[in-house]
Amino acid sequence: LEALQLIDDELKAHLVDLLVQFEEPEIEETLLSLFEQRENFSSHMHDFLISKLCNKLVAYPSSQTIQALLTLIENRQERYGLDDSLVRTATDTLHKIEQNTSGDTTSFQNIQENQVNALIEDEVLAQIPADPADLSAAYSDEGFSNIFVETLTDTLTSNMEKTAVEEQTSSFESHLSQDHHLMVWSGFYERLNTEEANTIFKNLTPQTLKAGEYVVQQGDKLSDLIFIDHGFGEIITPENAGDLVFTPIQGGELLGSGGFFGNQPWPFTIQAQTDIQVRLLKKDQFSGIQEKVPGLLGKLSEFCSQYDVLPYLISGAMDNPDAPEASEITIHCPSAFKGQSGEDFDNEVSGNLTQTTHGGFNVIVSKANLDNLKACLGHQVSAELSFADGSLQTSFGIIVGGGIYKGFPDGLHLHIKLYHPLQEDGFNCSTIHIM
Repeated sequence: LEALQLIDDELKAHLVDLLVQFEEPEIEETLLSLFEQRENFSSHMHDFLISKLCNKLVAYPSSQTIQALLTLIENRQERYGLDDSLVRTATDTLHKIEQNTSGDTTSFQNIQENQVNALIEDEVLAQIPADPADLSAAYSDEGFSNIFVETLTDTLTSNMEKTAVEEQTSSFESHLSQDHHLMVWSGFYERLNTEEANTIFKNLTPQTLKAGEYVVQQGDKLSDLIFIDHGFGEIITPENAGDLVFTPIQGGELLGSGGFFGNQPWPFTIQAQTDIQVRLLKKDQFSGIQEKVPGLLGKLSEFCSQYDVLPYLISGAMDNPDAPEASEITIHCPSAFKGQSGEDFDNEVSGNLTQTTHGGFNVIVSKANLDNLKACLGHQVSAELSFADGSLQTSFGIIVGGGIYKGFPDGLHLHIKLYHPLQEDGFNCSTIHIM
């Protein structure tokens, strides 16, 4: 319980899994306390940790738990609508609590109607000043990065003459969207000076894609850089690539640097699973501004090389799946690996490191059974790394996908993305522990 307040966000989810195995009353209090601190979670772990806590709170059907979940639903539904993934997760948790206790669906629905839907009808508009001139005072720079005060003030000023309630609501939602974007991408903007940050922000094109629409399709030569602010998308690879599975693409992920910097075609398709809010940096538009802001291209390129890693890992597995770059690697897994016939092996297996980059690496395991990947997909890992200068480092990441590629049917690929990219793109990895 003490460690939960001290460790990094990357490890909190794993410790939560361990804590819920105990029945002490302090567990519920601690989980609820952590749940209330959700706005302080790191942006790259924010949604994942909240979803994890929602699922664990099913076991604690107290009035405090129900109220905490309802508050989350209210806040997220107000900002992002009914299709928000965390709204759905928290709602599912409430339904499970209701099913596990009284089974009285009528009273449960009444709670939702009174405490959630009422927000849409009353509170959203109540938070918007009746006089549009008050908007500058109500939503100035609080909650936004200081470097964007001028940009956001310009946006507010342009809306001063709007008087209809619908237009006021649209302005309010626009600021929430901007606020969310700045929160998700704070790590990127912190690398830039004021001029660079304002230049990038002013040249981003917001776009919303409905569930079922394609963000991009395999083979496209789309050259836009895609900043995903919110929502989930499914990765679809060509049928002839092999038997592959991936975690969903989600808010906080950057895609498209291969086309933006190198005119490379997309190696896979992304289809929206929910409504997806993105901001596009168009290559032709960026070409016209990079000369005016020296240094911006280098910083953008460096950030992309560290965070847009999945297309690189997938392309590497497709093009050269069986060429190890490093010595043998040991993989520890909480459940036993299975052979091709389904027989159990030890929890410890050997593999090879086949590809490394700043933000992740590929591993091949000899146990070519897709169930092995499905059992650990989305799990966190700790990796023991070594570098050319002899230094050692433990890094944390997540298994974002992999499978059995057609070019190497006897091996199982694991694509691992690091939470904190490395300065070097070449390293060795001796051991990974799957949590």
